[in-house]
Amino acid sequence: MNTNYKTKITAKWLWQGFSALFIFAFAVSAFSQMPRLRANGKIAFTSERDGNQEIYVMNNDGTGQPRLTNTPAIDYLPAFSPDGRKIAFVSQLSIGSSAVIKIMNADGTNQVVVTSFALSAYPYTYNVFRSLSWSPNGRKIVFDEEEDIFTVNIDGSNRTNLTNHPAMDFAPAWSPDGARILFISSRGSGYWTTHTLNAIDGSDVRVLQSSSFSDDSSPDWSPNGDKIVLVVIHEDYFPALYIANADGTNRQIFDGIPFGGAQRNKPKWSPDGTKIVFDKYTFASMDCEIYVKNVNGSELTQLTNTNGNNYQPSWQPLPRTFADFDGDGRADISVFRPSDRVWYLNQSTNGFYATQFGLSTDKLTPADFDGDGKTDIAVFRDGVWYRLNSSNQTVGINQFGLADDIPVSADFTGDGRTELAVYRNGVWWMLDLLNNQVSVIQFGISTDKPVTGDYDGDGRADQAVYRGNGEWHLNHSMKDKVVNFGLANDTPTVGDYDGDGRADQAVYRDGTWYLLQSTQGFTAFQFGISSDVPAPADYDGDGKTDAAVYRDGIWYLMQSTNGIAIQQFGLLNDKPVSAAYLP
Repeated sequence: MNTNYKTKITAKWLWQGFSALFIFAFAVSAFSQMPRLRANGKIAFTSERDGNQEIYVMNNDGTGQPRLTNTPAIDYLPAFSPDGRKIAFVSQLSIGSSAVIKIMNADGTNQVVVTSFALSAYPYTYNVFRSLSWSPNGRKIVFDEEEDIFTVNIDGSNRTNLTNHPAMDFAPAWSPDGARILFISSRGSGYWTTHTLNAIDGSDVRVLQSSSFSDDSSPDWSPNGDKIVLVVIHEDYFPALYIANADGTNRQIFDGIPFGGAQRNKPKWSPDGTKIVFDKYTFASMDCEIYVKNVNGSELTQLTNTNGNNYQPSWQPLPRTFADFDGDGRADISVFRPSDRVWYLNQSTNGFYATQFGLSTDKLTPADFDGDGKTDIAVFRDGVWYRLNSSNQTVGINQFGLADDIPVSADFTGDGRTELAVYRNGVWWMLDLLNNQVSVIQFGISTDKPVTGDYDGDGRADQAVYRGNGEWHLNHSMKDKVVNFGLANDTPTVGDYDGDGRADQAVYRDGTWYLLQSTQGFTAFQFGISSDVPAPADYDGDGKTDAAVYRDGIWYLMQSTNGIAIQQFGLLNDKPVSAAYLP
């Protein structure tokens, strides 16, 4: 940073009618780097409205602003995890003291310390120097300490200095593909300029194209990684926001006018890539508030308006939801009709949609194969997978498996995309569509029922089986954990019923649901009749799996937030899509 500017810093800173014949075409679709657009959740932020810096959260329209932290410490710099279930933040007990990075649930509960780090200065209210950012798989956090960039596992292990350079390095942001980290450095020209480095070992440092006689700060990647937003501080005016290509070229002003009486900081892209949230300090009122603006430059909206300052926003990606065809974080009531081979979707945001795809005898395998946050229509037939990619409406066809295999698609790598996977006589076969790598794991016996789920909450699906004697065998971080829950003829109905990010053991028996929730323990309730098809999913978008049944074209939902709902959608012999993977 140049010394002239330092004197200016103060503490106030359908697809329609697709022919069934096409799915017989011999073609293989190669995956490219698809955009990973996500539905927009809440916004976490720092506020001084109650006399101390604390973490708050609000709906993305500014309504409902509860406080999440309430301690004597200074709590600031919230950062939502990639699945939207956790928030990392900095907590500092006193001015000049060391600080700690903490992680808490999205509702403020279960606060745990990840690591401590040196912090020799008081945290600026409008802090452009520090930032926290999660790796896309949710396993690491990048942060800056004493002018160097560090990463650390979320359990506090494997703390690594990536820069170890005499220059001032700060404000890191992890790329959506996990490969690079953006950061600001004073190396080279002496100005703060934007750089990237290898996220694994800090090698291959590259400087991005920058403006002359100006400083950069607070960069953030767009969800698909092709753009960045950043603060630009010219010698002649206070901070304004710019959008540029990922290599720094084509910088265009986004918000802020030189000598406009205000300074913008901490911009964050919305998960769906359409908006940017940021804080703005206005000199006339000596007040900082949070604003949101469309990426195309329209509709600047103020979200906060309190006596205390509000700043450092972080946008929540909604957890990926099975059977969510429009990507709004809510499962959609949907059926496949064997008689006409049509998928009928009642999307919660995009409304009704129908398309013919597959044969009447196909196994339904809907999942998010292209990583755009939307469930893709897909079927498995005689060892061949047919997928209709929601991101670009192309069809992918892969030979992977045998005719009698059980499809068990899930995100086993934690990269946000579902892998092709089959279960055969106690062996799991998995194909990563990004690199065409095949993994094979022996787990189970031939008579087991596969019950895939993320049982340890690490963002990766675990191999798991349900055995005829009511045993659940889970292959996760605890290795072959065995849980006794259920009877031989029960239907396993795995789901995250308590919303803690971990799959719960659950079974459906003669109209009764039996749940063994990882945080709330055992519960049982009557909902349905013995002939119903259980179809659990998160229909109200609160991050918790809802009990649901399908009966002769009628859906009965017991939603954890929105209560019981009954809806006619489908016919007698239709197959409910949300029951596609139930054994």
